[in-house]
Amino acid sequence: MWWDFLLDIALPRSCVGCKKKGVSLCAKCLDAFPLALHTGEFSDALYDYNHPVLRRAIWRLKYYGDRTLANIFGTRMAEEYLEEHTQIISRLSYGSTIFLVPVPSTKRRYFERGYNQAELIARVMTERYPCTWKVADILYRTKDNKRQALIKDRKGRKENMSNIIAVKDSTHIQGQVCIIVDDVITSGATMNACREVLVNAGSPFVRGIAIAHGEKIW
Repeated sequence: MWWDFLLDIALPRSCVGCKKKGVSLCAKCLDAFPLALHTGEFSDALYDYNHPVLRRAIWRLKYYGDRTLANIFGTRMAEEYLEEHTQIISRLSYGSTIFLVPVPSTKRRYFERGYNQAELIARVMTERYPCTWKVADILYRTKDNKRQALIKDRKGRKENMSNIIAVKDSTHIQGQVCIIVDDVITSGATMNACREVLVNAGSPFVRGIAIAHGEKIW
């Protein structure tokens, strides 16, 4: 996109790991990330968020406007998750379109960044299976709650997400298999809040996926 071209001119990219020129994250560094441990009963993640290079890459995507990282991570998530689970989940959906549901960002964060990184990742993922997977922007935040990273305990994070996530129109969800997409899972409170409202709206199968998982707060 044009903003990526301008960014390359103003701030030439280099890999967050090895400093290789011309790419935000090279394949060698991406392949070196440690895999995530079990993230929860209803969610999966690719990598361990406590790895410092991975953490810097996600920060660059979230806070420094480097959208090329959404392409890198989205492609890898499609390879590692969608290609492995498409046939199984397609059977659950009886051949209908499967929704990739981005975790909604707060209005303030969206205004600051100009995008929702979870939505960017989800759109890259659908490029692998455009006839099977569809990005469904069907969740929103009822208010801008306190940043989850500022809350240190699991109970507080769950309470902070209470009644924060809502569905725009439940008629679009009934009978649809939904896969929630996010960048990072920490306590799982945000992912669980999204899953709860989708199940209550009539989805027969909801699971969450993310780039990374890590309990430690940075």
